[in-house]
Amino acid sequence: MQQSNFNKFEKIQILLRNLWDEKSKSKRLIVALNLANEVIRILGIPENELEEPEEILNNAFSNARFKNQKMETWFEKHPFFGSGRIALQHYDKGSYPVETKFYQLNESFSKARVSATTQIEPNWEDNELTMLPDYKVGIDFFLDSNAKSLSIVLTNQGNLRVMELSERLTNTQIEIFNKLRNTFRLDGIEGKSKEEIKFEPQRTIHQTLWSAFELKEVNKKFYEGVSDLFEILSSHLEKQENLKKSIPYLSKQSKQFVNRLIGRILFLWFLNKKGILSNKFNYFDINTESTEYYNKKLKILFYEVLNTPIEERNNTKDLETPYLNGGLFEPHFNDWNNLEFKFPD
Repeated sequence: MQQSNFNKFEKIQILLRNLWDEKSKSKRLIVALNLANEVIRILGIPENELEEPEEILNNAFSNARFKNQKMETWFEKHPFFGSGRIALQHYDKGSYPVETKFYQLNESFSKARVSATTQIEPNWEDNELTMLPDYKVGIDFFLDSNAKSLSIVLTNQGNLRVMELSERLTNTQIEIFNKLRNTFRLDGIEGKSKEEIKFEPQRTIHQTLWSAFELKEVNKKFYEGVSDLFEILSSHLEKQENLKKSIPYLSKQSKQFVNRLIGRILFLWFLNKKGILSNKFNYFDINTESTEYYNKKLKILFYEVLNTPIEERNNTKDLETPYLNGGLFEPHFNDWNNLEFKFPD
């Protein structure tokens, strides 16, 4: 299942990896524009309607489209238009009641700044006055100032929903894209006939997009996934003969171990998203067997890096990731560091 999902969105996965690995910021911009193209292709825009990144860069906003001069300075300077900014009309062919814009902010991704940017020009979903046939549903792409992550932003009468793409697709994002495949092609909307939607395609398209990005549903599925992994790993550990012989009250201790491990991994993901972990040591390269990954990556990061002051790190080459003294990565007696045990695949 995981392999088929990867193949289904292989191009987007490759583009995300290129965005993360590419050294040149200008080349990352081109990758990000291709990534935006791939997203709307998945949503249903035909390949022959997509413009190449170099063509999209020609679609820069004129100065008059910004509400004031200060707003214009929010965006990175255009790579070859002297007074231009990376505020671009991305897709607006007219075949579908949808338009997309592409922006690169030159500062942090603040909700206020993003919200104001989405209102530069009206779209169908902005308010009741624009919910008319001649207005289009809007999707906005925001590239961060380092050109390392691309956010997809939806609006609904001033409210925002955001999905950030960076490094690789998560399982939740794969599930969202599965739901949204061919959303723009009205005959591809599950459970609705052409007759039902022909009078208001914008409403149907926007509702489908907005519902797929709902945080409540995403969080529910996330915690269900964590709960399932907790049960799988706890049960797996409790069945291992060497642990049964060595550890009293194994059921209780295995649950403590798994709970702590999941908490540590979630915190690592947060640290990685904030750029706190060094990226030289491929801590999130999980293309290895799970037991080997734990022993050769996670244990080193937990105990020899994050739990050890930099000047005392004798067993690791990572002298960049900071020492965390909060105790989360201190070894516990039931971390079983002197025992060999296996993780499920």
